[in-house]
Amino acid sequence: MIQRKQIVLLLILLLILLTCTDEEIGPLPTRSPFDPNNPQTQGDPFNLRVVTQDRKAVLSWDKPEADFDNFIIYRDNQQLVVVPKDKTSYTDTDAEVSVKKYGYQYVYQICAGRDNKESLLSSHVLFIVEGTARKEIIWGKDGVTMRLIPAGSFEMGDHFNEGHSSERPVHRVELDAFYMDVREVTVGQFREFVNQSGYSYNRWNDVAVYSAGDDYPMVYVSWNDATAYAKWAGKRLPTEAEWEYAARGGLAGKRYPGGDGISHDDANYSGTGGKDKWKYSSPVGSFAANGYGLYDMAGNVWEWCQDRYGGNYYSSSPAKNPPGPGTGSSRVLRGGSWSNLTYNLRVANRSFTYPSSRLNYLGFRCVSGLN
Repeated sequence: MIQRKQIVLLLILLLILLTCTDEEIGPLPTRSPFDPNNPQTQGDPFNLRVVTQDRKAVLSWDKPEADFDNFIIYRDNQQLVVVPKDKTSYTDTDAEVSVKKYGYQYVYQICAGRDNKESLLSSHVLFIVEGTARKEIIWGKDGVTMRLIPAGSFEMGDHFNEGHSSERPVHRVELDAFYMDVREVTVGQFREFVNQSGYSYNRWNDVAVYSAGDDYPMVYVSWNDATAYAKWAGKRLPTEAEWEYAARGGLAGKRYPGGDGISHDDANYSGTGGKDKWKYSSPVGSFAANGYGLYDMAGNVWEWCQDRYGGNYYSSSPAKNPPGPGTGSSRVLRGGSWSNLTYNLRVANRSFTYPSSRLNYLGFRCVSGLN
């Protein structure tokens, strides 16, 4: 009898403990996508996809488990539409996804909305519409490989407010498609230009110290020299906007061509380490290409741009295909070099010097417009 009572008491005690435990733990609450302390806001709960269908951009996504009212969709950082939360697809009928010769791109983004607020959860995707033009060509005159840079728009400038004031304000720029040299113009290519054209150039001994072979980038080359080469080849220097757009490689608002970080495994700059074993310039294409298949858009040698530098042009330039200011005694340089720290390798970083300057860290690459 006593044993039976003890067993009953033990069962009752166990039941009480189990009940208390259930009440203490309970179901985990759904973390709000509007809560900045929710670690899930750093994820990608929507898995946004974009495809072409009947010459339209069709977006589809997954529905997250959260309390919200609707989906908010952006195209190129501008609100496109608000979609009810029971929908998981949308067709962008205004995207003009038609068969165009040279292609172009959009950046779509989606987030949840509630009470006229946007959640911290979001997904974004770069949507490139392929054209009928070849992605890669060999330029006839100088035999250089060039890549097609699709038309599109981007936010130009210093997104992190960490550079010089000349890199701000961040402003939207729209560009037509163009081809760009995959690599910086090499010593061998520039030598061939001099031999064929009879162009006057006499710094070869200096070049050999800092660029030790024909597959190294041409240095001690002025803006005037670079322009002469481009004219001979039937090309031109890139505008400053084209250069930054191409250097970003389709990534939005990043510090460097490959993201927000950079190391000696990614580029040739001050010092050595990792893949970077060169005291001065490295052979072109020694590091991985960016998203557009372009090499050495950070480091190795500074690259001349077509634009003059000066005035308030950067903050008030045309929104489409800005050609640079009409006046100014200096020309723009981009990309940093083997002699610089990572600060100068940022895609938004701007420098300049006189067009007659020939220095051991100045080089260039060319582009060709499509019109």
